[in-house]
Amino acid sequence: MDGLTFFNLTSTIMAAIASYRPPHNTIAISLATRQVSGTGPYAPKTTSSPLLPSHTIYQPSNLSGATESTPVIIWGNNACTSTASDPYKDLNEELASWGAMVFACGPSAPVLSLLESHASFENIDTAKLGMLGTSCESSALYAAAENPLVLSLAVLDVKPAVSSAETRALAANATKPVFWFSAGAAGFAPLDRNRGGARADFDAVARGVPAWYGALPGADGEVLDEGSAGKMGRAGRFWAQWMVEGNQTASGFFVDAAGAESEGWTVARKGMDVLVL
Repeated sequence: MDGLTFFNLTSTIMAAIASYRPPHNTIAISLATRQVSGTGPYAPKTTSSPLLPSHTIYQPSNLSGATESTPVIIWGNNACTSTASDPYKDLNEELASWGAMVFACGPSAPVLSLLESHASFENIDTAKLGMLGTSCESSALYAAAENPLVLSLAVLDVKPAVSSAETRALAANATKPVFWFSAGAAGFAPLDRNRGGARADFDAVARGVPAWYGALPGADGEVLDEGSAGKMGRAGRFWAQWMVEGNQTASGFFVDAAGAESEGWTVARKGMDVLVL
């Protein structure tokens, strides 16, 4: 990465952090809704829209009296997910309960196109947009995350993932902060032994680009089936609050000794110092 590109990346992230305001708005569009649950201050709900027939939308409820716009999280790949049977439902509900709008789990291109045109979704804050996805067929995810609107990428390494020359090349060309959240079999040391999976993609990220890799013991189903997606949901929430909303307080989970490691994560990180004020 050349000096100018890195300067622009850092400036964009710092501007997002400096402009942080708690999210307070919801989207003015008539949709069928379903109340769900999460640990955050907002009661989340799911909606659907004829503009995005392949997606379920998770969003906060009861924000009609607020004035600020809502941060956005888009699923960047759907190779191992579906709207009809969303294995990440609890995680998406948890993110919505903390004030984010989540577009899951259809393809990212229609959502990005819609947000860029502001059609019917003009109250969404496109300056606060993150991308989430799985390590399953991650090449599409890495490519989608390079959209100029995207501030950061979070990858759930919860499926058998094999790093390839293509994914490593895409990771090496990443210009946005990338976070991997991995679950491995109990007693397994994924941080040291998963070099053939998403960890290899982490290793490929260029020097100077912020990257964080955290591994939890336990199979992916066990981790995600805990209430509100358990520790995986908690980590995802802190990523969204810090990288998407600009809440500097949430950075402690990723950079402090009393953060992720104290909750059982094994962590590798690089380039994170440029993100901490």
